[in-house]
Amino acid sequence: MAALVLCLPLAALAQEYRELNVKKGRLDGDQYLAGATVDVHGSVEGDLTMAGLQAGLDGTVSGDVNAAGFLVHVGGVVGDDVRAVGGKVIVQGWVGDGLLVAGGEISLTRGTRVGGNAILGGRRIVDLGDVAGNLDAAGEYVEIDGDVTGVARIRSDDVVIGPKARLSGDLVVTGARPPRIADGAVVGGKVTVVAPTPRTLGAWAVAAARAALMQIGMLLLAWAWMALAPALARDAVAMEWRSPWFAETLGIAAVFGLPLASVLLALTVVGIPVAIGTGSAWVLLVLAGYSSTALCLGGWLRRRARRLEKPPRLGERLLWTLSALLLLRLAAELPWVGWVVTVGAVLAGAGAVARAAQLAHARGRVRREPPGPASVGGMG
Repeated sequence: MAALVLCLPLAALAQEYRELNVKKGRLDGDQYLAGATVDVHGSVEGDLTMAGLQAGLDGTVSGDVNAAGFLVHVGGVVGDDVRAVGGKVIVQGWVGDGLLVAGGEISLTRGTRVGGNAILGGRRIVDLGDVAGNLDAAGEYVEIDGDVTGVARIRSDDVVIGPKARLSGDLVVTGARPPRIADGAVVGGKVTVVAPTPRTLGAWAVAAARAALMQIGMLLLAWAWMALAPALARDAVAMEWRSPWFAETLGIAAVFGLPLASVLLALTVVGIPVAIGTGSAWVLLVLAGYSSTALCLGGWLRRRARRLEKPPRLGERLLWTLSALLLLRLAAELPWVGWVVTVGAVLAGAGAVARAAQLAHARGRVRREPPGPASVGGMG
């Protein structure tokens, strides 16, 4: 818990948090920005890290770009790598080296160029740009209608190779159906289609048992969360209930900021022990965040059932929390929006836990401060 308090005053990385965080002109040095909306215009002489409900770049960055949000737009010119995660990610510009993107919808617009390899993972992927290296893509729907110099490896049951596609290397598709290759598309290498391995009854049984054990484990974690840190759990649930969007934004900064902080600390070598502690804090934050959302949802279900005549006992709270965990699990299985429910639950809970830990630490510091001169004046 001490690691959370020390590492979570706004994701450990953000130089500043604003509801509307807009930067213009020339920015020297690495930039770490968070807010409900983050927009960077002009030029950044260094790396750029931004997190928010909406995060956008329209300018130039000499180093890397790391971005997280529900809507992420990376435009302009980036000198090195781009790493982005979000509900919808749009890449529109030039990327000097590699591209790594994960999200619900991923779009590389026409005219976009990636200087190195591109790795894309999401529900729907549309690549109209050019990739100078290899392309690895996995999603429910994948469309390629640009140039790929290296090998294109795609894992999807619905693959479209558009008429403007120019694939210089091999095309390897892993899916139930072969790719639909439009007239005019050019594939310079060999086209290989690999059928996925069908799941047996035993595999389904193992998956069902694993899911059940996961729910039991999360329920035990929620019980430990309430038993070991009752005040912090109560404050986190109240924070998430009162300010869900603020908790979601802070969760984005915390969940995606702590791993980056661990990497940067590990690169210094002397900071490796702290990096290990920060990584452990991240795992604790994610688990506590999901548990906090389950507790919050369980309380809402109890209120909807009008079970408010007396304070709930621990057993009753656990039953409502289990109901919430099952609802979250069922929602996670929904097509199109399931992943949004899971990620949103983690981020909102993590942000609420981070804020509650920060406030608890601040209150503790106030209590530990020695009395001022006014309170001891009578002793003179």
